[in-house]
Amino acid sequence: MNDVLELLLPDVPEARLATARRWTSFMRLVFDDARAERADSVGVDRASAAEVLRDHERTTLSELLFELLAAHVSTHLEAGGRGDFVRGLLVDAERSSHESWIRLLELRDCGGALPALPAPGEPALDVARRLFDALESYAGESRSLEVQTWRVWLTLAESEGAPKDVEEADRALAALRGPAQDTFTPTELALLVRASAALHLERGRVRAAAALLAENAELVLADERLLELRMTTSLLLGDAAEARALAAARSPRRRANPHPARALSELARRIPSWRELLPPPDRPQDESGGTRSASTALMTRADVGAAFLAVFRTESGDLPSALHVEVSPGWGTRLDAWLDGRDGACSTPTRPEHELLKGARTQIEHRLPGEAPLRDALGGEETRARVLLPLLEEGGGGRREVSAWVHLEFEHHLVPTSARLAALAGSWRRKARGSRGEGETGFGAVALRDGVASDSDPRARFFAELVEALGMKVAKRRWWGLVSEGSERVIVATGGGTLDDWEEYRGGARVLGRAALSRGPVVFDASDTALSVSARAGSGLCLPLVDLAETVGFLAVESERRRDFRDRDAARYRTIVQSRAELLRIARFRAWHVDRFGHDLHFDVNHEGFGRRALDVTLAGRSVEPVVISGPRGAGKETLARWLCFESELRGDPVHVARCAVEPEDALTETIETRLERRAAVSETLIVKDLDELPRRLQARLHAALEQGGRSGLRLVFTLQTGLAEALARGSLLAPLAHRLERIELFVPALTERRAEIPGLAFSMGERFAAARGVSPPEWDDEAVAVLWRQPWPGNVRELESLVYKLVLLHPERRVGTAELQSLAGRFRAELVRRLPSRHPERADVVDALRTTLKQSGNVNKTRAALYLGWDPDTLSARLRDLDLDPGELSSVVETPREGSTRKEQGSASPKPD
Repeated sequence: MNDVLELLLPDVPEARLATARRWTSFMRLVFDDARAERADSVGVDRASAAEVLRDHERTTLSELLFELLAAHVSTHLEAGGRGDFVRGLLVDAERSSHESWIRLLELRDCGGALPALPAPGEPALDVARRLFDALESYAGESRSLEVQTWRVWLTLAESEGAPKDVEEADRALAALRGPAQDTFTPTELALLVRASAALHLERGRVRAAAALLAENAELVLADERLLELRMTTSLLLGDAAEARALAAARSPRRRANPHPARALSELARRIPSWRELLPPPDRPQDESGGTRSASTALMTRADVGAAFLAVFRTESGDLPSALHVEVSPGWGTRLDAWLDGRDGACSTPTRPEHELLKGARTQIEHRLPGEAPLRDALGGEETRARVLLPLLEEGGGGRREVSAWVHLEFEHHLVPTSARLAALAGSWRRKARGSRGEGETGFGAVALRDGVASDSDPRARFFAELVEALGMKVAKRRWWGLVSEGSERVIVATGGGTLDDWEEYRGGARVLGRAALSRGPVVFDASDTALSVSARAGSGLCLPLVDLAETVGFLAVESERRRDFRDRDAARYRTIVQSRAELLRIARFRAWHVDRFGHDLHFDVNHEGFGRRALDVTLAGRSVEPVVISGPRGAGKETLARWLCFESELRGDPVHVARCAVEPEDALTETIETRLERRAAVSETLIVKDLDELPRRLQARLHAALEQGGRSGLRLVFTLQTGLAEALARGSLLAPLAHRLERIELFVPALTERRAEIPGLAFSMGERFAAARGVSPPEWDDEAVAVLWRQPWPGNVRELESLVYKLVLLHPERRVGTAELQSLAGRFRAELVRRLPSRHPERADVVDALRTTLKQSGNVNKTRAALYLGWDPDTLSARLRDLDLDPGELSSVVETPREGSTRKEQGSASPKPD
C-alpha cells in the first residue's frame, strides 16, 4: 500500500505522506471491522477511531497556525521592506490567509484556546504573536524544531532588521543545528539549511549561501526549496550553465513560490535571458533612489552585500570627491588609482556617472558570462554588478535633483531591491547634505538672471551665429543663450518663433543644472515645468559649452511639441557646440572689456597660433603667480594683461596701472608701496608697465615682497619691451627679480608677425571711432586693406589705430580706398610701402597673405593674396614653388575666416594698444 501511495502522491512532503498512510491504515481497519467474519481479529472500536480523528484535527490545526503565522510575519516584513528571502524561501502556504482563518474556525470544536480573528486595522505582528502562542500549545513534539525556527523568525520580525539582528538570527539557527544535527531527520535538517541560506542571501552573502548548500548536496537534491536556492546562488555567481542544469532537475509539477524574492524578480526584469530561471518580473518599481525617508543609521557595504561602497559629491565646476569609501580587503590596493580615474567620468558620455547625472536616475549594470568586464570597475573582472545610486534633493519647481551619489560594486548579481536602494539613499542623503559648506546648494540649484543684451553684444552675436551653424530649425522653437557668472546663469540672447511669453510663464530651468553637472546634452521629451526654461514647453534640449573643464555657457532650445528632440541630434550638436566653446570664452571677455573700458576688442580666432595663445593666457590667469608679458611697444601687452585679469578670480575688482617709463619715482613708489603694504582685504590687480624702467630700489622692494609671499588679494602683472633674459643681460633688471619672475612669461608678437589680424583690426577700429562721432563706419576697398596689410607698422597696433582714427576724422562716411590712404600719407609726409620684396620674400609673409585672403569655402585665393603682397599672381605662383609651399595643405588646417573686403563680423573688435 505504501508503494501505491508514493506513486499516487509523488510530490507530497514526507509529513503529509505519513498522514496519508495513517488514514489509509485506519480506513482499511474500519472496513475490516465492519465485516463480521473479520471483526474479532481487527478489534477496532469507535473510541479508537474518534481518537485518530482528533489527532488528525489537531495536526490540521497546527498546520493552519503555521500557515497563518507565516502569512502575518511575511506581511509585517514586506511592509517594512525587509526579509525578502525569508519570505520568499520559507513561506510555503497552500491556501490564502482568508481560507485558513475560515478552516480554523471550523476546528474550534477541538477544544483549547484558539487565537481570535484579527481586529480591523490590527498590526500583522500583533496577530503573529497570538498565533505563535497558540502554536506552542498545539504543535506536537514532532514539530518542536519547526516551532523553535519560527521563534527565530518572529524575533527577527520584532526587531528593526538591523545587521546585528540578522546576525543574531543566524547564530540562533546555528545553535539549533548545533551538536544535535546528527539526530535530525532529513526534513528537519533541510528546514534549518533553508533558513540559514535565506539569511545569508538576505545580507547579500551569496558565496556563503553557496558554500552552505554545497556542504549539504544530498539534501539539496531531495528538497525542492533547497534546489531552488542552489540554482539561484549559481546564477547570482555568474554560472548560468550550472543554474540551467539544476533547473532541469526540478520537478515538472513543482508549485510556484507564493512569495518570490523581489530581488530575483527585479533581476529577471533587467536580464531577460535569465527569466526562465527566475520568478516572473514584478511591475517596475521607482528606482530614483529618493522616495523613502532618511534612515537614522548609515547603511554600510555589508548591509547590502557589496564588495565596494563609495559616496561621492561635488559642486558645479568641481571634480567629484569621495565622502566615504568602504572596500573589501582584496580590492584595497587598486583604490587610489581608481579614484584618480574618476576626474573625467561625469563629463564622458556612455560612462555611468555621466548617465546618472544627466538623467538623475539609478544606473544598474550586470556583467553576464562571456562579456567584457564593466568599464572602469574597481573590481575589474571580479565585479559582476555595479550600481550608481543618486541622492536626490528638493530643487526648484519641486523636482528632486542629484546632490551626491552612492557607488556600489558586487562580486555577484544580487543587487538590492528598489526599496532597499531607496533605504540606502535615505540613510546617506543627510550625511551628504551635512558635508556641504554654509550656503552651498549643490548641482541642481539654478540661479537664473535676465541679462538679454543688444544684438551688438559679442555674447549675443556668438549665440546667434552658433544657432545658425547648428542648422537647427527654430521657427517653432525658442532658444536661449546663457553664460555662467559665478553661481548664476545669465540669459544674454534669445530667439526663435514660439514661446514668446516665456518671461511671464517661467519654468524651473533645472535642465541647466543637469547639463552643468553632466557636461553633456540633456534632452527631455515631455512637459516638465521644473526642468524647462519656459513653463509651456513640451520638450527641450540643453547643450553646455565646456572649455578647459569649465562650463562657460549653455544653449537651451525648447519646443511646444512633445518629443521634438532626438538623442542622435543632441550628439551631433554636441560636437559643433564643443568646438566653439573657446569662442564663447572670448566673447565673454570682450563683453567684460566693453563694460569696464568702454570699447570692444578684436581677436583673430582663425590665426594658426591663437588657440595656443588663448590657452596660455587662460592658464596664466588662473595662477596666483606674477605674470610677465613681453613684446614691442604698442603690440597690445596691456590688453593681454586685462585678459589675464578677466580669467582670474579678480575680474570684478579694480585694476591699477603703474607706468614706469613716464611716471616720476615718487608717484611710482606711492602706487607700488601702497598696494604691497595694504593690510585691508582688498582684491585688486596691479599692472607694472616697462618693468625694466623701474628704479632698482623699487625692483628690490618688489623682489622682497614676492619672496615673503606678497599680499593676498593682490595680482601682479609686469610688461617688458624685451624678454626677461634680454633685460637681465642688458643690466636693466635685477637678477634676483628676473629669476623670480621666470615662472610665467608670455610674449606678444609684433603686428608684422601677425598680419592676418590687420583687416579685422582696421574694420573694428573704424566702427568704434565712427560710433564715437555719431557717423556711419567706413567702407573699405579691398586694395586699401591690402595697402594696410603690407605696411611695416613699427608702432604696431597703436600706429594702426592712429591712422584709422585720422581716416574717420578726415573722411567721414566715405569709402576708404588707396586714394584716401595716399592723401593721408602725403599730408603727414609718410611713405607707403607699395609692395613687399618678391625676390627673397619672408616665408611668414607669404603664408599670412594666403591665410588672410582665404575664401569662405576654405580654399586659397592666390589672386587676392598677390594683391595683398603687391605682386602679380604669376610671381606668387613662382615663389610658392621656390618656398615649397602647398596652398592645399595650408587651407586644410586653418579654420576659414569670413570672406569680404568691407566688414568682418566674426570676432571683429579693436584692442587698445599698449
